[in-house]
Amino acid sequence: MQYEKQIAFGEGITASDGSFSINFIPKADPDIKETSDIFFNFEVILNVSDQAGETQSKIFNFHVGFVSLQIDVAINNPIIKSRPAELKIKTLSYDGFGLNGSGKIKVYHLIAPTSVERPPLWTGTGIWSDVLDVRGSVNNYWNLTNWPAGDLVLEKDWVTDQSGLTNVSIALETGVYKLSVEAKDRNGKSVSKDVHIIVIDPQQDKFIFPIPNFSGCSHNTAKPGSTVTLYWGTGYTSGVAFVELVSKGEVLKRFWTNPEKTLHTIDVEVTEKMRGGFNVKIVFVRENRLYFNAYYVAVPWDNKLLNLRWEIFRSKLEPGENESWIIKVSLPSKDSLPGEKEKEENLQQPEKVEMVATLYDAALDLFSRNDWTNKFDFFRQDFNSGMNYFSNRRLFLNCLHDWIVQYESYEISWRRFPDELVANSMRILPFRGGANAVLAAAPMLAEKVGSTETKGIDREGSVVKNETGTQDSVYHIQSKQFIKERSNFNETAFFFPHLTSDSNGLININFKMPDTYTSWRFLGFVHDNLCRNGLLTENIVTTKELMIIPNPPRFLRQGDVGVFNVRVLNQSDSTLTGEATLSFTGLIDNQNYDMELGLSKNQLKFRILPGESETLSWSFHINKQVSFLKYHVSASTQWFSDAEEGVMPVLSDKIPLIESCPIYVNGPGTNKFQFKNLIKTDRRDFRKNNAQLIVQVTARPIWYAIMALPVILDEEYECTDNIFNKYYANCVAKVIRRSNPDISDIVKLWQQNDALK
Repeated sequence: MQYEKQIAFGEGITASDGSFSINFIPKADPDIKETSDIFFNFEVILNVSDQAGETQSKIFNFHVGFVSLQIDVAINNPIIKSRPAELKIKTLSYDGFGLNGSGKIKVYHLIAPTSVERPPLWTGTGIWSDVLDVRGSVNNYWNLTNWPAGDLVLEKDWVTDQSGLTNVSIALETGVYKLSVEAKDRNGKSVSKDVHIIVIDPQQDKFIFPIPNFSGCSHNTAKPGSTVTLYWGTGYTSGVAFVELVSKGEVLKRFWTNPEKTLHTIDVEVTEKMRGGFNVKIVFVRENRLYFNAYYVAVPWDNKLLNLRWEIFRSKLEPGENESWIIKVSLPSKDSLPGEKEKEENLQQPEKVEMVATLYDAALDLFSRNDWTNKFDFFRQDFNSGMNYFSNRRLFLNCLHDWIVQYESYEISWRRFPDELVANSMRILPFRGGANAVLAAAPMLAEKVGSTETKGIDREGSVVKNETGTQDSVYHIQSKQFIKERSNFNETAFFFPHLTSDSNGLININFKMPDTYTSWRFLGFVHDNLCRNGLLTENIVTTKELMIIPNPPRFLRQGDVGVFNVRVLNQSDSTLTGEATLSFTGLIDNQNYDMELGLSKNQLKFRILPGESETLSWSFHINKQVSFLKYHVSASTQWFSDAEEGVMPVLSDKIPLIESCPIYVNGPGTNKFQFKNLIKTDRRDFRKNNAQLIVQVTARPIWYAIMALPVILDEEYECTDNIFNKYYANCVAKVIRRSNPDISDIVKLWQQNDALK
């Protein structure tokens, strides 16, 4: 489909378990012919909002084709007569998910041409395909896929498992075959995959098939002490190839093949010096055609790896819990290092290893994923360096360009908050970090806001004081249980740059989990003095049976009416009934502000089924001049409880004004005005306060005086100054109405309209 088209749009509500369904009919492009290899891409854009107003967005794609099943076939190459052909069949959807499937494998003999045909100089398509095919192939029989199929040799059934995988072994004699893997999808439509193979007999000296060039390699990965076997052959009556074995940029061996043989077996003994890989290049020239065969065989540095496994580990923790993990470090077993004897230093158990480890909030990976190297990459690593160049190939003149393009750089500057304002924004923006989130920006509050830790509660329900002698912050409920508030919302649980193992290869990690409900990601990288290394990753979740997650306003202004939302989740196996409590205190004076904010009823009841959640809301009014409020929100049942505290900033409803100057321009001309207070102000103050210069232009300035009159008249207290201001405002209004008849007429219209009185 050459264009995008919206096929469905709508809204829905999730089920109690959070699931939802989308129903639509995927439509195909009517101009495209229906074949099994055509599929269409569909994009789904989701925006999900919870009851607290938090919204998450997700975009994902899926594919729909004319058939619902795909077949993928992998086969070992080359195929030797003495060993059966191993087929790995995979049935999957267009999105790569494994599907259960079944079908048949049909094996056909291929009818070989009478002579060898060389390939054209240009093997692609387009206008050059005919021009460059000078005395080349007539029927393109140089490619096996163009050989006609002959008799059916073998037929075999196959069935894949639930993951869509199965292995099938087929024993074949020497020859050229086409393997057709056939199946039907759930709608009864036929699906097939064809594979062309050559079965050779290395015991023979002649390559009996009319193919100009044939090559294969037994392994693409090897270890020291093993043998890698390569095969090369040609269908011509005679042929000589040049073979090179290259490692570390040096030619270890080079030779010409025996001209009396057209099928050759090349054995390469892999040694310890070949770690990092090696290349084998086989070059053959015949009838003005170059056949370049290059194979790269990887020899990994597995002798430089360390095994890491958990001795003590838990993947499900509670917030604020003290935890201890133990990691075991060991060398790979000797069975994984076959062949040539290792150096003595590489066989001994590592006496001491160093480790760097961290545990952080996995949600940060949505912004920038944190991935450590899984192994040292400074060991030598070869790569396939073969390149196909031949002097008899067609060359075309290059286009000459002699003009010079001038480039100019530019920089775009955007308005931003001053550095002094956002220096500690990472600690303040979430407003869930308790007292510590504000201390970075206001260190002078440290003495008043220092966090305390609850030591306990006695049998009668009285609060036990901590070591400093101050009363701990707890909630007393009917079951004599106290609720410990969660206030540590660090996004990094720990970062230990220098952990060491003991004599047994054990590494101990002791830490305390932050109070956040989230998923965590662990990364641990170890190494020793011989550059042996390893990486360990793990995912951890912090959760409780009863969880309360607040969604407070990011900030408020004095005079605002705010709504405080919380979500209470039940992760237990039974229905939970209890109450949630919200309370506000001043961050500086530590006084309770529930009554001043109009929060007369700060307790709400809830009843939540297993695995579900409920959203609770409180309304309040900021009518007192405070700068920061500290909220305490908790949920409790008979057996479970949870609480959280955080900071909510309250901004002033006033804007500081440096200078206000009226400017009168009567008729055409140029007038100059000077803002004296603005000139005297330090420019650095502008950067600190994010200053603005506002110019308002009006043809009737008298309206500004009219707009200011209600402010003067609306005075809360009846003092002498306010009485005079009201008298003065009435006198000004009287003068304006007498001197401006049109304004007086508008005021009369307002007085006649009941809605404006």
